[in-house]
Amino acid sequence: VVDRYQRAIAASDWSAMTALLAADAHYEDRTMAHFDRPPIDLHGPEAIVEFWRASAESAGSGAIRYEVDRAFVAGPVVVLVQRALVENDGAAWEMPGLSFTGEVELVSLFEVADGRIRWHMDPADYAAAEAQVAALRQAFEAGRRTPE
Repeated sequence: VVDRYQRAIAASDWSAMTALLAADAHYEDRTMAHFDRPPIDLHGPEAIVEFWRASAESAGSGAIRYEVDRAFVAGPVVVLVQRALVENDGAAWEMPGLSFTGEVELVSLFEVADGRIRWHMDPADYAAAEAQVAALRQAFEAGRRTPE
């Protein structure tokens, strides 16, 4: 279920994603404080899918791929230590003409019940991802397409 859910996110297949969410699904990301933003705390499939759809659109290409480094299941809970590779349109970051892939390390926690995702939490290392964007910005401003 979790694998299909992440594949649906990666494929921007919003109807498949919706079908994998329980009616009382809950998604949260408490690590958004890194950006001085309130934590993400969404309830219900519609709100969760709309968040992912808007995130994909704001990235430009919306391409995302997950690479799982470690996974384990403890009853209804699935834990993934993974990296999300997100392709970004540089224009979204005020770097027109560039397309780049940023990497975010995260630990994704899921609760599955009756074949659907009931809870999903994504604590992420946004500081490292932000450093990647800063290095790319320096390269862009120096006329290079990639950081040194």
